[in-house]
Amino acid sequence: MKLTIQNDKDSTIKFKVTAELDEKDLAKQKAKALKKLGEGVKVPGFRSGTAPDKLIEENIDENRLKSEVANGCVDAAFGAMLKEFKLDLVGAPKLEIKKMVEGESMTIEFVGDTKPEITLPDFSKWKTDKKVKDLKLKLTDVKIEKKQIDETLAQLQENMSKAEEVERAAKDGDRVWLDFDGKDEAGEQIPGAKSTNYPLVLGSRSFIPGFEEEVLGLKVGDEKEFEVTFPKDYHSKSLQAKKVKFKIKINKIAKLVKPELNDEFANKIGGFKTLQELRDDVESGLIERESQSSKEELKDALAEKLGNEAKMETPEMLVEDNIQTGLQNARQQAEQNGKNFEDFIKESGFKDEAELINKEARPQAERQVKISLALRKLAEVQKLEVSKEELQQYTMTLMQQYGNPEAQKQIMSEQEQARIEGRLLADKVLDYLVAQVS
Repeated sequence: MKLTIQNDKDSTIKFKVTAELDEKDLAKQKAKALKKLGEGVKVPGFRSGTAPDKLIEENIDENRLKSEVANGCVDAAFGAMLKEFKLDLVGAPKLEIKKMVEGESMTIEFVGDTKPEITLPDFSKWKTDKKVKDLKLKLTDVKIEKKQIDETLAQLQENMSKAEEVERAAKDGDRVWLDFDGKDEAGEQIPGAKSTNYPLVLGSRSFIPGFEEEVLGLKVGDEKEFEVTFPKDYHSKSLQAKKVKFKIKINKIAKLVKPELNDEFANKIGGFKTLQELRDDVESGLIERESQSSKEELKDALAEKLGNEAKMETPEMLVEDNIQTGLQNARQQAEQNGKNFEDFIKESGFKDEAELINKEARPQAERQVKISLALRKLAEVQKLEVSKEELQQYTMTLMQQYGNPEAQKQIMSEQEQARIEGRLLADKVLDYLVAQVS
């Protein structure tokens, strides 16, 4: 096998390796393929796996044999490339079989990236960064207002409410079951703006501004058409500030009878002796949630800062992998929401997939790759790692959360275990950064 490497003149990490396999290399891989495939072939007069190669070849699918030989050649070339050039790869290189003459020669080309040199920033300067200082203050000075406790208790009341069907007109606080259908000014259906027998609590403000107000005063069986304008900051860019005409029909109205906030309620909902004990518990939970949220916000800011300030050449292979993974997740999300991918893209404010990639997916991927590599570099420098016990403990927690056998099988897969370990390691590094700026 002849190996040649060509480095990109404009890059310190990009490479192209050409592997040229001769007749002997192909014969070796063919012999291995016949031995592997021959184990399941029955040839009269021979025990399984003992028949001559020629007889085995006559009794197996020709295309299957060719595929097995080609895969063996690729694996052999890949291993030889790593050994010969001591390449420290990031991501899987792209490969292409440039030439193949059966039984005589084969040329394989590998194109990829090696691990870049990474220069980490000076973290000591981050303590004076305004955003970091503000987030640290938010973390250490958690304040819970009486209003937040009252709102949480009100939500608990709503959760414990009993719905009693009524025949009167809908009022604020009622739960209304309705059909709705939203179309744009051209009469085209708005993706996601159609539902049947949807339960809506009036006053919850869970729909766009102006919608719930149109429902007030309607009775069971009433139908109505009206127009509302979506907010300028609506999450779907294609609907921002857009006028939509809705047609609705009321199917059922129920008043929500809420239990009184008293000691009996506190005991029923959590075994507390008094309402004050419940209020204290709610306050503790809000403080813990706010503290965790502030810490995660600080971690996100530090990760972003690390990615921005770390100096490196970004491996294109990892960026491309990240983009494709993101697109695949987006397609699955669109499918789960009953939409085709083209509509999903337009709802996000892009005319097509190319614009989505150029304006959003690629910049995000480049940022994520830089952050990931910088975090791993910092882990190496500080000798931070995830122990087997930590990985096992986190895995067991996930297994308990997901009782589905298929989900558990996925969690235990080698690929998912690597992802979990990566997340745990990243969290350790971010805890280290939080300590550095504290």
